[in-house]
Amino acid sequence: MKKGLILGLLTLLVAMFGVTGCEDTDYPDSVFDPNDFGKPTPEITEVNPALNSYQAVGLVEIYGNNFSENISENVVFFNEGIGFPEPAETDLTASPQKMAVYAPVIIKDPAQWAMDSVKVRIAVQGAYLFGNYMDNDGNFIPYTLEKPAVEYGAFSDQTLPLAVAVDKDENVYVTSFDKNVYKLMPAKHDSMIIYADGSHNNMTDLKFAPNGDLMYARNYTTLYFFPAGGGSRKTGVKFGDRVSTIDWDANGILYAAGMTKMLFALLTDGSTIVENDLYEDYAVHSLKVFNNQIYTLAEYTGTETTITKFGIYKHDIQANGVVSAKTLVVDWKDTGFDDTTPVFMVLDENGNAFVSGDDHGVPLVHVNLSDGSAKAIYNYPTPALFTKGVHMTFGNDNKLYMVRRSDRTDNNAPTPRLIRVSLDVNGAPYYGRP
Repeated sequence: MKKGLILGLLTLLVAMFGVTGCEDTDYPDSVFDPNDFGKPTPEITEVNPALNSYQAVGLVEIYGNNFSENISENVVFFNEGIGFPEPAETDLTASPQKMAVYAPVIIKDPAQWAMDSVKVRIAVQGAYLFGNYMDNDGNFIPYTLEKPAVEYGAFSDQTLPLAVAVDKDENVYVTSFDKNVYKLMPAKHDSMIIYADGSHNNMTDLKFAPNGDLMYARNYTTLYFFPAGGGSRKTGVKFGDRVSTIDWDANGILYAAGMTKMLFALLTDGSTIVENDLYEDYAVHSLKVFNNQIYTLAEYTGTETTITKFGIYKHDIQANGVVSAKTLVVDWKDTGFDDTTPVFMVLDENGNAFVSGDDHGVPLVHVNLSDGSAKAIYNYPTPALFTKGVHMTFGNDNKLYMVRRSDRTDNNAPTPRLIRVSLDVNGAPYYGRP
């Protein structure tokens, strides 16, 4: 019995081994082609800008070799983030040496403003290896991505910002609805030091005077100031009509305008006021001196339908506070942003304008005052700014400080804050800054 059982099992095992030991030739063909070495490995030879850009809005150009002629087959990485192809470049079909992308959003922490040591790489469909942005020694060239705009200071619903000024050391001074003036130092901007008190809460412009006083306008006949070094509010010069915007020239003459037909000039003796009758039926929202000229952002308030509604004008500074008649530099409706109401204007080092927009328009527009061309700032592909900038000033370099306040009441209305914007151009010289 046992011998019969054992013999049966052995017979079964032999049969099984005989079946499984046979070679099965019915496999599908291998997908691996030992003769296919893939497309050539891409190479990055240059990146522009070379070392840093702004996440979400910074255009980065990648140059090199062996990119695909089909732009969609190229993927540019910033660490693990993927760059967004620039629309003007996506139609290219024969440019394997260049790829243009907007830097992705890779900084997630609200308290973090920049990320360095970012690795830039490009992957090409069909190539087995990345092209890396490296130096001659084979090391990654560290790239930095920065947030283009950040909240500056520790403002809240209880300390709403009104206007902003910056001294030569990049200390920032902000007037607040609580009637204090806060000093924000670069190394610890969140520690808001009370610099002065007693300000009005309807301020329209704020600038340093050459003697160190911090002076402001409030759409009123009188200017006010805080003495150099801080302290309580003092009453300054009185004009013959309401002024809302001020600036100094290189000779220490103060110019002021606003809801008045006059462009006033206060001479350096501190008492002589020159009245230039130039703005009847206009409201001047901003005034800025550049070289030997005055630029204004003005709104026509009269009834003539053929006159420019919003425009940027200029005057030649002559002598002893006298200025020339206004010349229209840019008609706002010709900028392509006529659906945005301009609010406030500053100038850059090239004499061109940055103009903030109203609640229902583009937050910030750059206007070339030579040819009238204009472009939205940091509004594509991911908006980095929100309306509206009621007051702005440049610091000592490329930092623009915007007081953001909104008249909107919906749930998505931007919170009032001080915003620091990093730009690719410095501000115009500020002659009043001590």
